Formats: sequence, structure tokens, C-alpha cells
Amino acid sequence: MDRGVRGYLDSPAFTLKYPPVRDSARRIRIVVSGKVAKKAVVRNLIKRRLRNIWQLVGSGPAPYIYVKKAALAMPFAQLKSELSRLLKR
Repeated sequence: MDRGVRGYLDSPAFTLKYPPVRDSARRIRIVVSGKVAKKAVVRNLIKRRLRNIWQLVGSGPAPYIYVKKAALAMPFAQLKSELSRLLKR
């Protein structure tokens, strides 16, 4: 899938959606809803981890990352491998 056009990639832990070309910013956008984690502490922890992973493996246009409940139980290394696998598609 071309990352410059609208599209998405899906996994058990994340959904990555790519904005249109005109909206391609370098800042990553991470969405963790209240249905995924009730406490803000947990939501912010996941966001911090994903931002750190993006700094390590991210390149190209920054996607919107929608986090699913399965990501809460994953350790950092597994989150990193899952996200890097999706980004390489």
C-alpha cells in the first residue's frame, strides 16, 4: 500500500491510517480511546512508548496510530516488533 495516499494497515494491536499527501506531517498521531484504557496513566504510558518506538524505527510520512486493547498487555519489545513490522509494509 502506498503510504502517500489514504489507506490503512491493521494488526491485533494497532490500526495505522495514513493521511492524504497534502497532510503528511512528520509528527506522529497516537489515539488511545477511553474504551481501550480507562485510566489516563495507562493511555499516556502507551503513547510514550509508541512515540519512543517511532523515534527508533519510524521514517516517511507519520501515520495516525489507533491503539487496540491487545497492545496494553504487550511488553515494549513486542510493541516495537509489531509496529516496525507494520511500518515496513
